[in-house]
Amino acid sequence: MAQEHLERFLGDIAPAFRAGDPDVATKEAESRNVAVLQEVYKALAGGDFEAALATLHDDVELEITGPADMPFRGRWKGRAEVGEALRRNFAMIEDQEPVIRSIEAQGDQVDVVFHEHGRVRETGAPYAVLCAQSFTIRDGKILGVEQYVEDLTPPGPILDA
Repeated sequence: MAQEHLERFLGDIAPAFRAGDPDVATKEAESRNVAVLQEVYKALAGGDFEAALATLHDDVELEITGPADMPFRGRWKGRAEVGEALRRNFAMIEDQEPVIRSIEAQGDQVDVVFHEHGRVRETGAPYAVLCAQSFTIRDGKILGVEQYVEDLTPPGPILDA
């Protein structure tokens, strides 16, 4: 991920969380949870998978859904399986340019919507996706992630498998 896009994405997290909520200063638990997301996004964007895994609960579950032809789809349980999935998925893409559309936090749930474009590492083909992620955070660790990915790349799938 290009450094300037990474910095913009990370810098947009806190303002997106605060946007439109006059009571955001009173949401201490939610602020801590958003900080956990900022930490994991920073680690993943920097390719530091060990730091990213340190933000995960031992019993973490990750489920990614989307179009049938998308190779990122799957369900993984436990830090080791989720770590393998993250490494595999991020190894498929490069030059990611994510842009946050919204962040909402309530209690132990944080929902993030963003769009991203970049290139498929193997072919150099461009891709564009819209992602909705729902995180469950307990005791400062990510316990669950549900992600839906919509392919916006015309005319075909994100990756030709």
